[in-house]
Amino acid sequence: MFLVAVGGTGLAMLVGFGLMFSACGHAFSDATSGLNLFPDDQIVPPSRTIPIPPAACPYLRLVSAAANDAAKPWGRAFEPSANWDHFAAALSEPLARLGAALGAAIAHVPPSVARDLTEARRNVEVGRVQLVKTRSIRDYLNQLNVIAGTQALSDADALIGTACNVTLAPLPL
Repeated sequence: MFLVAVGGTGLAMLVGFGLMFSACGHAFSDATSGLNLFPDDQIVPPSRTIPIPPAACPYLRLVSAAANDAAKPWGRAFEPSANWDHFAAALSEPLARLGAALGAAIAHVPPSVARDLTEARRNVEVGRVQLVKTRSIRDYLNQLNVIAGTQALSDADALIGTACNVTLAPLPL
């Protein structure tokens, strides 16, 4: 039983640190994007950003807002006093809005971004089902949809870059 509890805690910490390092890397990349820190072009790989049509930006802003709302319940999810039923209720509606926003955006973005948003949406939908079936934060994270969905949003975010001035994969608040 102790190993299961430590494993769940370890997984939660891994997810938290993974999200934190991903956001820090993204923030550092954004902060230094105009600087030529490595003069030899062969050392620094080319930017992964791709052109985003301006017509896609309103849809991506909706995804960003919905992702921020879905991140908020995670801020207190790992506190000792966290209650699964309260957490699940607080996450349910934001996940539904995120799934809808992702679905609306997919048709308006380039194919490579659409693939990432489709993967994120698939993980959101699976996560919504698991939210009803699961009884604890640890069990919910063990489904790995949170990690995979966040990674898909982060991948889309990297492709979009600063084109629409949005962040698709926010850190939990």
